[in-house]
Amino acid sequence: MLLTRLMRWRGRIRQHVTGAAHCSALAAVTALSAIGAQDTRARIGLPGYKNSFPIEDVASPFVLAASKPRAHEAIKAALAELGVPLDRDEPTGAIVGNQSTTARITFAGFRMSRVFDCGSSTMGLNADSFRLSIVFLVLLDADSPTSTKVRIGVIGGGEPVGGSRGQAVQCASTGVLETRLMELAGKHLQSPPHQNLPLQNPPHQNPAHAAD
Repeated sequence: MLLTRLMRWRGRIRQHVTGAAHCSALAAVTALSAIGAQDTRARIGLPGYKNSFPIEDVASPFVLAASKPRAHEAIKAALAELGVPLDRDEPTGAIVGNQSTTARITFAGFRMSRVFDCGSSTMGLNADSFRLSIVFLVLLDADSPTSTKVRIGVIGGGEPVGGSRGQAVQCASTGVLETRLMELAGKHLQSPPHQNLPLQNPPHQNPAHAAD
């Protein structure tokens, strides 16, 4: 009888310890998942992708030889030149770009298949016939007082016109947009800063009598 009772208690203790360990492990995984979900500047959800993902997962690294504020302004000017409207522009300049835009046939002045690879079908390249949902975001981090780390995330999801979301495909960047954006940003950084120069002849003064 005593041995039987001891075996029962031993089983209960083992179940309790195992259950507690399982709960602790589950709590740890949940906490890590929550941290991972928060540790991103933008979480992306697009047609063709089963789950959302951090923009950092698809961002390509670059460097601009400028302070972070100047790099931020140069990137904004470059995006404007490409015709990309902004729906993200944090005051700190940590992220700028567009997280939700759609386009067909062309984007930012390029034929769609030049900037996105969405696979192909019997009709040709999907990028040239599908409607694309596009993310174009730039992450900025100061590297030094005169250098800024730039990460550019460009990705899309394509859907056949008139088709269902279940027919959506993933569209990877070809790298053309990232390269062009950095070229334009560099060009804007080389331009001299705008200055309000004094007028040679103030409007209220007659030039003929300026020496009087």
